[in-house]
Amino acid sequence: MTYSLADAFSFLRPEDEVLSEEEKARTGAYRFGTLLGAALILLFGTVQEQANPAAFDPIAARLAISGGLVGLFLASHVSSWLRHRYVVGIWVIFYLHVGWVALLAIANQFDGDYSIELVFAQAALGIAVGLGARSVRPVLWFFGYGALLAAGGLFFTSDPEVSPLVVIGGIVVVALIEIISLEGRLSIQDDRSRWRERSMKNAQLNQKIVEISARFVDVSSDRLGREIEKALGTVGSFVEADRSYVFLYDGNPEEDSLEETTVSNTHEWCKEGIQPQKENLQNIPCSQVPWWTRQMQKKEPLVIPSVSGLPEAASAEQKMLESQGIESLVVLPMTREGKLIGFVGFDSVQSTPDWTEQTVTLLQVLGDTIASALRRGKVEKRLRQTRDYYRQVLDQLPVELAIFDSDGRIEYVNPNGIGDPEVREWARGRTNEEYCRRRGLGASLGRRRDEAIQVAAEEKRTVRFGEMIADETTEAEKGRLYYRRVLEPLFGPEGKVMSVVGCGLDITERVRSQKELKRAKKEAEQARREAEEASRAKSAFLANMSHEIRTPLTSVIGFAETLGEDTSQASRFAPLIERSGKRLLNTLNGVLNLSKLQAGQMQLAEEPVDVTGQARRAVEEHAPQAESSGVDLSTELPNTSVWAEADEGGVQIALQNLISNAIKYSEGGAARVRVREENGRQERGGQDSQVVLEVEDTGIGMRPEVAERLFEPFRQASEGLGREYEGSGVGLAVTKKAVEKMGGSIEVETEKGEGSRFILRLPSAERGEKRGKREA
Repeated sequence: MTYSLADAFSFLRPEDEVLSEEEKARTGAYRFGTLLGAALILLFGTVQEQANPAAFDPIAARLAISGGLVGLFLASHVSSWLRHRYVVGIWVIFYLHVGWVALLAIANQFDGDYSIELVFAQAALGIAVGLGARSVRPVLWFFGYGALLAAGGLFFTSDPEVSPLVVIGGIVVVALIEIISLEGRLSIQDDRSRWRERSMKNAQLNQKIVEISARFVDVSSDRLGREIEKALGTVGSFVEADRSYVFLYDGNPEEDSLEETTVSNTHEWCKEGIQPQKENLQNIPCSQVPWWTRQMQKKEPLVIPSVSGLPEAASAEQKMLESQGIESLVVLPMTREGKLIGFVGFDSVQSTPDWTEQTVTLLQVLGDTIASALRRGKVEKRLRQTRDYYRQVLDQLPVELAIFDSDGRIEYVNPNGIGDPEVREWARGRTNEEYCRRRGLGASLGRRRDEAIQVAAEEKRTVRFGEMIADETTEAEKGRLYYRRVLEPLFGPEGKVMSVVGCGLDITERVRSQKELKRAKKEAEQARREAEEASRAKSAFLANMSHEIRTPLTSVIGFAETLGEDTSQASRFAPLIERSGKRLLNTLNGVLNLSKLQAGQMQLAEEPVDVTGQARRAVEEHAPQAESSGVDLSTELPNTSVWAEADEGGVQIALQNLISNAIKYSEGGAARVRVREENGRQERGGQDSQVVLEVEDTGIGMRPEVAERLFEPFRQASEGLGREYEGSGVGLAVTKKAVEKMGGSIEVETEKGEGSRFILRLPSAERGEKRGKREA
């Protein structure tokens, strides 16, 4: 690989993406002028030294100026800051150099050689200034500066060798020549720039019209109106119009009378801030705009540079245009098969575009394109009407009907098959698998359908199959739909399968009826089992109630009869009568409390309750019962009161039932009552606290499956007349109901032969309510 010298110093000429093309050109010209100026300065110094050795002309100064110019040239390749200011910087150096030459001329008494150098420097550097100038002003300033220096130097020179008129006149003549040349060059540049801009703009407009024509080829008649308005907006914005539109004639303005022919604004685009006029320009009789109609009948573009300049014959049109605020406009007639059908117009309201001949020609192409698109849309509309007529026959069939090509893609489906028109249009050309994926019906369902269509097409036979689909718009059970599908191949003239017709029969109601019958049988069986369970529960309840009521009642009657015969036994039988009466009362109270709770007739208050005190009181009341049963009844209570948001009577019901059961099932064992306050997780900015009440015993316990039914009414660990423990089986049911009405909960932990632990949780009372309760 070889490298040139230019490659080695390529870092000195980086590309500057910030500078415009014009700035780059100016900078490049001045870079060249910088090197040329450095060479000329040295050349003039050498010539002056040879021609006039005795003159004052320090060569070191010329070397410094030339070196500075070369350094500026090199630095501009590496400094972006300097590149942006190169033109102005070089102008400053030109001014300084002219000043230096003027000083040399003064020092040498305006010797002929130095006078020539001053005039030459003005001429050469003036040309350089003109290269980068966009007007004659910088050149005027530069020559004025040089003339002023020359005049001042001549004034202070006592005996100039060259006539002042020659020096000043030379500078003035050179200035006039350069200014005239610069004016001509700038005028030519402006003309070329405008011509180039117009050519480029027309080329871009032509490209846009070509793109619009290409879009019109594929656009459907349904979207044609939107595409025309989009095209009007694209072209209208580009040609700097404020409004563009399409008018169509109703009738033939060339053959029919103007009174019978109307014209209407069918499509419109308006620039932002421009008031639309489409609604106001409907069904305008051509007799109201006769001049305009005659102009359109010529079938030539109509360019109106100024509405105010319209002829007197167009007074009606002028008034109409001025009412819309239109300043100028261009109108292009539209024809179809040589007949005038309408026109395309571009209005100017806020500005006055330059309607050049090339622009008008291109706009006429747009008008012809829109006319062709409208004609094609009209033909398509007629074809669609004919096609829709025959399609309605298929659409009205009371079955799901679809037509597939031999590859299984949907060609047509009626509304019974797909109800949503958008989905129906989307499904055209797609497989059943794609359709099922979109509807969320499962790809496997679609694949089965596609496979069945392939079988019908390849084997040329009728295919029948059933399927179940889920309608995602309803609940899963109700949304299951059942169908019987039939696929029939359609043959072409040569016996080849051209399409496959599919029909679907909804058999959902029949299937649902069968399922309803099965479900009714199942529900009847469930009802039978529940009735048997209820009968068994009733038998257990009657047995319990019979035992719990008859046993104490028999004892009371027997002891009463004994007392009637022998009053000396009163002290012995009185406690037994009392015990049997209390047992009977407890049974009745339990049943009545349960009934009230279930009926919602027992009202439980919500107030602070000292659970610690209630537990201590209940234990004291049951102490005799525990002692007589040999049960060690104890408590684990906090030193301070624990307050719950509950009902005092409800808490006593729960304690009485739980402690009584613990004593009853723990003969010879132990029972313990605990109370504590338990803080839950932080919720809504406060502590969710609970009061926990536990009653634990070391009794018989029970199996977990039995424990699940403990809180049902009339349930016990042992049931029937031969059960080991007395009781009606409503205590825990009453306890659970009462706790739940107080906003609490109850649960049990038990193991057969190990004992049981009942855990009761109640909402904790607020501190203020606790304090109020204690004060009360």
